[in-house]
Amino acid sequence: MKAERFRQAPPKTGRPTVTISRWKHFLTVFLSLIAVAAAALLPPALSRVRDQFSLPGVHLESAVPVTLEPDAALSLKEKLALICRMRQESSRMITSARELSKDEAAAVWESAKPELELMIKCGAFPAEYDFSLSAATQLTLVVYTDTEDLSQSVSIWNLSLAAPEGASDHYLSLSLDAETGRILEYSFTLPYDSSISIDSDEDAPYLLPLWENTAKGFGEYLGIDCQLNAASSSCPLEFSSKDKKIRYALYGDGVTDMRIILF
Repeated sequence: MKAERFRQAPPKTGRPTVTISRWKHFLTVFLSLIAVAAAALLPPALSRVRDQFSLPGVHLESAVPVTLEPDAALSLKEKLALICRMRQESSRMITSARELSKDEAAAVWESAKPELELMIKCGAFPAEYDFSLSAATQLTLVVYTDTEDLSQSVSIWNLSLAAPEGASDHYLSLSLDAETGRILEYSFTLPYDSSISIDSDEDAPYLLPLWENTAKGFGEYLGIDCQLNAASSSCPLEFSSKDKKIRYALYGDGVTDMRIILF
């Protein structure tokens, strides 16, 4: 009886028996899922890795702060030289103009009177000119810009004045630096006097000292050491700075009329 009891089959536990073929099936399905996932996810991952090596990286470094300074303002001499240069080479000059109101013209005229007083003291303007007989009639803002260097520009007030209707024929025209108020060019006409008869060409030998004093006085007013043209023995008289970058021409007899312009 004992021998037969030991030869009996083991009791069933109720658990299914998994065969080797079913394990192979599960393994095949699992590996297939991994292959599909790898095919979907691996290319983008590889692309990101490749980009990290091929594209330049961003490196943070300490930098010294830089302050941008505005363009330095031109000196009066530099402005005069710029106007002369652009008038000699008109192709490199841009000109823009804008007419302003009579009130603005009157204000500029008031600011120009002290400048004319300085010119009178320097001998560059006749003391006989009666300011009270002149009224501002027109003011134009003109901007000269160098096409080869647009940072080089000069703003000029062109002011025209005339005597009131019925008064004497005083006439005055001024070109002023809009920044400093300095007079850069001017022309004037004094009342006609029949007792004075002057011919700029015939009377040149007598008028030359007057022209020279006017030129030197105007140079003193502008702060320029003027040099007279040695060949000037008749009107117009030419004078310039020593380096020839600033050039002026003087027209008229200097007694009843005069015009001094840059060229």
